Amino acid sequence: MDREGTRILKSVERLRDAMVQWLREFIGIPTVNGEETVLAERIVELCREWGVRAQVWEKEPRRGNAVLELGEGQPSLLLTAHLDTVPPGAGWKTDPFRAEVRDGWVVGRGAVDDKGPLVSILGAVRAILDLDVELQGRVIVVGAAGEETGRFFGLPWLLEEGVVQPTYAIVAEATDNVCVEVAEKGILYVRVVTRGRAAHGSKPELGVNAIVHMAQVIQRLATFHIPHPPHPYLSPPTINIGTICGGTAANVVPDRCELVINIRYLPGQREEEILDIIRAEAEAAGRSLPGFRVEVERIRGAPPAETNPESAVVRAVRYAIRRVWGAEARLVGTGITTHAKPLRLRGIETAVYGPGREAMCHVANERIEIEELVRGAAVYALATTRLLGSQ
Repeated sequence: MDREGTRILKSVERLRDAMVQWLREFIGIPTVNGEETVLAERIVELCREWGVRAQVWEKEPRRGNAVLELGEGQPSLLLTAHLDTVPPGAGWKTDPFRAEVRDGWVVGRGAVDDKGPLVSILGAVRAILDLDVELQGRVIVVGAAGEETGRFFGLPWLLEEGVVQPTYAIVAEATDNVCVEVAEKGILYVRVVTRGRAAHGSKPELGVNAIVHMAQVIQRLATFHIPHPPHPYLSPPTINIGTICGGTAANVVPDRCELVINIRYLPGQREEEILDIIRAEAEAAGRSLPGFRVEVERIRGAPPAETNPESAVVRAVRYAIRRVWGAEARLVGTGITTHAKPLRLRGIETAVYGPGREAMCHVANERIEIEELVRGAAVYALATTRLLGSQ
């Protein structure tokens, strides 16, 4: 590691115990799909003690966002992680909201997704302050509400309101420590409805069974592969048959059945073309069935988004990974929707990087290695100085 990286890593290393303490405290403040304000207020309190400008922003009561700033002017770099978590679920060996330190790991809900990466960001901020780094621009930190449920409480709202308008952004999500995510699939929710004709259950031949017809649609869609252009970082498009609802009673031939599917698609594809493809497949499924009727409609969606791998922010993160981890960063894509999407769709150069292992997200006994926290903080700090430092 070079002199700059060594200096930053040593500064972060001195914060090791403090970072573990912050993470245990943050895990102990439950933020399951809501109630983020208590945690946002604690982060603001902590950072004000450091002399950092900090404020809680709420779109709705109890759905608070922590917004911190250091430095002045432009360019500006946003470092953001989300405050909310998914429910703990079953299978925990410990209390998910009472973090335990075990064999060099911190265990608890949010340890990886996303309170651990948040703590690494705060460690980076503290290290930059301790080293008295002269920033040529401004660092903005956002602890965001509402990411797990995709609600408009957090970063998308702050962007819409103009509270944050960064030049660059690093979204903190676990990327297996040495990967940088540069591309994200589009997402599309589609409703498929088959129409039948009701009849008494004792004489099904007098009706048209919408559920039976939907079974043909499901069979076809379950084995269908959406045509797609190749992409260097993303796997092929996917169709997930998510929910189904039909019928009113067991003794009535159902006259309606509804299916909701979730589609993830690639850059270069358009929502309208995906809908047309699904509509054509659904219609083809019942072409030989008497009385078959099907409707396909969009519910909601968001387009794919990606960042040029040669952009300044991606190069800065790759540089930092190389210095801190001694390994070349691997560029990857994802089918998951993250807060990188609203940033990229606004033309903001965005990289997704975070400490921790993606396989630990949303599982029982979620945990992050303390060394990952420390090195994650060093990566954020070094990437920041690379983009905004005086060198």
